[in-house]
Amino acid sequence: MTIAVPTAPSLALPLRDRRPHRASTRHESSGCIEFKVLWSAFVYLAAVVALQMISPATRTLSLIALIVLAICTRKGPIQAMSLVTFVILFNRAFAPERPVLDALRWVLPLACAVRVSIDYRPRSRATAPWKWPLAFYAAVILLLVIAVSSNPELSILKLGSWFAVTFVALLAFEHSGTSPKYWFRWFYSLYCATLLFSLPLLLVSAGRFANGTGFQGIFWHPQSFGVYIAPFTAVVTASLLFGEARGWLNAILASLGWYMVFASRCRTAALAVCLGLALSLLIMAILRPDLRRRLARSGVVIGIFALSGASILGIGFYGEQISEEVGFFSSKGKFGGLTDLFAPHGLASSRSAQVSQLLATISDAPLAGTGFGLSARSIAQDIERDETFGVPVGAYTEQGFLPLAVMAQTGIIGSAAWLIMFFAVCRPVVRRGSLLILVLFWSSFFINFGEMVFFASGGLGAQLWLLFGLCLSASAKSDATVTPSRTRLLAAH
Repeated sequence: MTIAVPTAPSLALPLRDRRPHRASTRHESSGCIEFKVLWSAFVYLAAVVALQMISPATRTLSLIALIVLAICTRKGPIQAMSLVTFVILFNRAFAPERPVLDALRWVLPLACAVRVSIDYRPRSRATAPWKWPLAFYAAVILLLVIAVSSNPELSILKLGSWFAVTFVALLAFEHSGTSPKYWFRWFYSLYCATLLFSLPLLLVSAGRFANGTGFQGIFWHPQSFGVYIAPFTAVVTASLLFGEARGWLNAILASLGWYMVFASRCRTAALAVCLGLALSLLIMAILRPDLRRRLARSGVVIGIFALSGASILGIGFYGEQISEEVGFFSSKGKFGGLTDLFAPHGLASSRSAQVSQLLATISDAPLAGTGFGLSARSIAQDIERDETFGVPVGAYTEQGFLPLAVMAQTGIIGSAAWLIMFFAVCRPVVRRGSLLILVLFWSSFFINFGEMVFFASGGLGAQLWLLFGLCLSASAKSDATVTPSRTRLLAAH
């Protein structure tokens, strides 16, 4: 008779079980977002650009097509909202007339909201901690508008459109049925396509149609072009410095991106890139020990020394020419130097008038402001209307510096609510965002320190919130960092 003796269960896993476990650990630590160019993004943007160049009727057709795209697919809201920027801000040298039915651009956010509502599935609050702070901010501002706004109808219209665009932009990623990896590739591809389509315009007058000096690419103004390309110029620059994706394509894109930022004479773009990189490094060094270790292992220190050495050599050989070009860029070719910074023609004179007007407005109404979305009290409010129906389609306010603009429009009460809302948006990114997600988020945010688009509900404002939504979506995943691999040129889908 044979007696079976029980043995202790083995703690060793079979080889086929251990390998996936180790691979997934590496995958989560290094990430799943990759630098790839999507054919679909190039095709969509090429079609939009082509329709803008034919006639105002085809420009209207492009808006209708984007509305259909937004309704028909789960990816549609994000794709359509990112592409409509090129319809609104297209180069006037090729499309001098507005679309026949320009009001359709405000139908698009409604179509996106309908589609997101269809796809919406309630989930835990932890997946979107920004929802209630955003709703709280909108409620506080609505009460302030009713109480103190000098033009409550316009303020309510602006607040409603901004809230709808912002909520859809942030919520759509969660319910698009697609991973952050895809959306990173989508916006990266639009950036590549924008640089590619703008490149030939360096050689013709249409590339400087707006003012004759700053390069505007396929956009209507150099400021818009510089602001649009700034976030991903910072990302591809960081990818080279941090060793995340040192492929030849990113090296070309970083060089081309910086050159076009410089050619646009858009100081806001250069400031956003530099401040975004600097703050991301500071967060990594102080708050994120996991990223600090990766930073220490990367070649960023070597890259900084190499860049410094090249700069010293360049200044040594071409110091005078470089000094002249930098001075021309920083002064936009028409202001004085640093010694007369705040003089009537000084370096800061392009923003000093705005700052003075905002400070005067804050002094007049420090507690509740003058009204959400309204100009400073000494500035007339221009309202742009659709030529066909006469409905308002825009009421632009040029208030370049975000903190002062928030104070002027909504006062101390609104500013406190804004801080709560923005803290809820940026906290997940700071806590869990990857190296490049941090750079993307903060470089997008610092755009508002020279070109305030934070509360814009169309064009660059919608683009800003889409990038915020991408950063939040990527930060919600445990594998949100960018895969450290060589850049692949094309992906099929």
